[in-house]
Amino acid sequence: LSVHENADGLLENLPGWSFMDWVYGAQPFTVGVAPDGDVGQGVSALNNLLYLLALQSAASVDEALGEGHLAEHWRTKAARLGRTLLARFWDEGRGALADTVRKDRFSEHAQCLAILSGILAPERRDRAFAALAKGEGLAPASSYFAYYVFEAFARCGRADLVMRRLDFWRNFVAHGARTAFETQDPAGTRSDCHAWSASPAYFVHTAFAGVRPSSPFFRTVRVAPQPAGLKEIRAKTPCPQGLVETDLRFAAGGVRGTVVLPDGLSGEFVWNGRTQKISSGENRIEMK
Repeated sequence: LSVHENADGLLENLPGWSFMDWVYGAQPFTVGVAPDGDVGQGVSALNNLLYLLALQSAASVDEALGEGHLAEHWRTKAARLGRTLLARFWDEGRGALADTVRKDRFSEHAQCLAILSGILAPERRDRAFAALAKGEGLAPASSYFAYYVFEAFARCGRADLVMRRLDFWRNFVAHGARTAFETQDPAGTRSDCHAWSASPAYFVHTAFAGVRPSSPFFRTVRVAPQPAGLKEIRAKTPCPQGLVETDLRFAAGGVRGTVVLPDGLSGEFVWNGRTQKISSGENRIEMK
């Protein structure tokens, strides 16, 4: 993609179909392309935010594989791109990142990607998160792009906001579906079984049960549940070593139950700022 960077290091005039998301309504994305994201239109914040996340991911992969010099190369490019994005697209009055350099279009997409990239200082991150949570005046994410929105909610400890938006998927069930449609409108969808829209299954494990790797290759695990009003959570989360089994109950601000780790896996259980070491086998959990 670097061959499509302009003098400021921003992607511009990408060839082909730069699909971002199906967005309709008052601020539509034309054939799924983000504002200013097509050839000849200019520079899209969303295209560049995804590029930024790709650069950061490349750095993480190379670091994990012992390729430190390559990791540093990607980190340097990512840092430069992040600074440029903030300079061009941050709207101080709105407290949000714009989709265009004109700052005339805003979306859930830009806020969640900016949060996930880590380019926002704490005060700006809080403002962007508030804008995302409120949603007013923002082009909405579809069932596909909700993955990024939900990931931003989960990383900020607000899985309750994920829970609130699941009516989107309950609508699929109301139409007799056993799998997720590509879009929210059953009449206009191109696929009745679309992996793009299946992210709630992922967040059952990573947000509500709170099971995530805490080191490369899942060598260690972090279990930090966010019950979001649920009274109990029972899940079996696959990992390279086997299954992480959580059986937890929540009441009066506390949690109790068990976490069972497969052989060869250890990590930590986190609740309300407190941490308990966990290891292979059954771990009893009781924390306030």
